[in-house]
Amino acid sequence: MQGLWYWLVLVLPSLGAYSQAYESDWDTYLLQVEGKPVSVLVDMGLRGVAPMPGRPQAVLIRTKLQQPQPNGLPGAEESLRLDSLEEQLVAALEKGRGAVYAGRYSQRGLRTFHFFTADTAGQATALWQVFAGYADYAWMARTVADSSWSNYLDILYPPPLQRELMRDRRLIDHLRQKGDALTTPRQIDHFLYFPSKSKRMEFLRQPGMDAFTVADMPEADPSRQALPYLLRLRREDLPSLLFVEKVITPLRTQAASQGGQYEGWQTHLVR
Repeated sequence: MQGLWYWLVLVLPSLGAYSQAYESDWDTYLLQVEGKPVSVLVDMGLRGVAPMPGRPQAVLIRTKLQQPQPNGLPGAEESLRLDSLEEQLVAALEKGRGAVYAGRYSQRGLRTFHFFTADTAGQATALWQVFAGYADYAWMARTVADSSWSNYLDILYPPPLQRELMRDRRLIDHLRQKGDALTTPRQIDHFLYFPSKSKRMEFLRQPGMDAFTVADMPEADPSRQALPYLLRLRREDLPSLLFVEKVITPLRTQAASQGGQYEGWQTHLVR
């Protein structure tokens, strides 16, 4: 067992608000919209520079899937062909024309790619050339004025719950990459904050809290005006996606019901 600790939150590079340089940080997430799954691939690294003043136009390119699964998403075989199409679009618009590729989403048998650009001159020609190699895919494209980058911030960028789930998954992946087989349960600490002592105590009286040990419950932290009361819970668990679903998600929900916030978990590497 290694005495090395890993925090849930992974810090991205600090980027200037108006800098055109940034470090890409691609990730995926899944959510439900009107009972249907939506699969999103997004460059999280763009959040530090969005919106880019020099690229105020959003280019939306939509194509119809050939063989969508019953849930409306592409299968494994078609995903490979769509990945190839995506690479060609990036080469033509981003590498060839200076546009910024922000991501794409898939739902209901459709896939939509999002680019941001300063100049659309010659864009139609570039798109026709790309899709000439994918003649079996029906497609359409449109450009909209979007100086606020709402097509990135409001459509592609994940909402709070999905961001938290993505960070949970990243921490689990990080442990695995460091050589942890993730087969041994270990001590895991959970950090929650509440607006008052009474709300903190009410949280502890909820069903299931007796499965945790209270590791710390200090007085108010004056530097945290809205949620000054820390509660650190401890339990032995096995980090996994099932652990996120069965342990962390209920803690988040129960904390929110008391006006509190679940802020992360901490564990150590086991080799």
